Amino acid sequence: MPTPPLSLSRRLARTAAITLALCLGLAMVGRWTGAVEAFAFYHPRSTQHGPHPGFEDVTIRTPDGRELHAWFMPARGLDGASGGKAPAVVHCHGNMGDISEHAGTCAYITRAGVSVLCFDYRGFGRSTPCSYLSREDLVTDTQAAYDYLRARPDVDAARIGVMGYSLGGAFAMDLAARHPEIRCVATVGAFSSWTGIASDFVPVLGGLLIRGGVAADDNAALLGIRPLLVVHGEKDTIVPRVNGERIVRAARAAGVPAELLSVPKGGHLDIFSKDVKGRIAEFFGKHLGTAR
Repeated sequence: MPTPPLSLSRRLARTAAITLALCLGLAMVGRWTGAVEAFAFYHPRSTQHGPHPGFEDVTIRTPDGRELHAWFMPARGLDGASGGKAPAVVHCHGNMGDISEHAGTCAYITRAGVSVLCFDYRGFGRSTPCSYLSREDLVTDTQAAYDYLRARPDVDAARIGVMGYSLGGAFAMDLAARHPEIRCVATVGAFSSWTGIASDFVPVLGGLLIRGGVAADDNAALLGIRPLLVVHGEKDTIVPRVNGERIVRAARAAGVPAELLSVPKGGHLDIFSKDVKGRIAEFFGKHLGTAR
């Protein structure tokens, strides 16, 4: 005997049940990929370091009520007492450690007459503790750091650049893409995309476990005429150099003036040689100007 057709109410009920099951499945996948990302990408350290001579201890409040600890590094030659203003750089550090371990990756920029804000994401250093970190959290924190920097009376809000090291490259590029007033961008050892770096280490499966979005290569293509400096070590085994090449390729394809500084003996953790620091400081000094 042929199966009798389902009544309209039963068809609607079955459709609702299937839809609910799909929604629950997607929610579980979302939680799973979020947990994998948190485990694989975020490794904060919370050292209770004290103030650094010459740096200003800063507390930045985020829109969702967190507090971020930061160091403001004034530009060399900036006389705050005279009301002078300096260009500045937001520095987004990598996935490990805190600002006490990352200060050396950016403090030298002040010698070019450019101030630097080096901040800790939530969960890192002396920022608000956080047991679970998400990509959206770090986007929020980077935005809060930028908003704070622009509001400082000793910073020229029209002359701000951004720098991202390793994981921080994703957030630096995202910030610049969303704010066309940011003058220039530099990344060091940045991965081109979350799915790309995951696939580099775990082919096929890695790209399925980590979601896309906030990709440095996609956002590099949105910079327009703003200069981009991509620094990458040829001996980098943590974030292979091909990532830097992908970022520059995407930028140039969109007409962005992008430069790849390839460091022959540079790894991921030992890339900041005297020459590399000099090139980065020169880049920001050229495109942001100096304190005045």
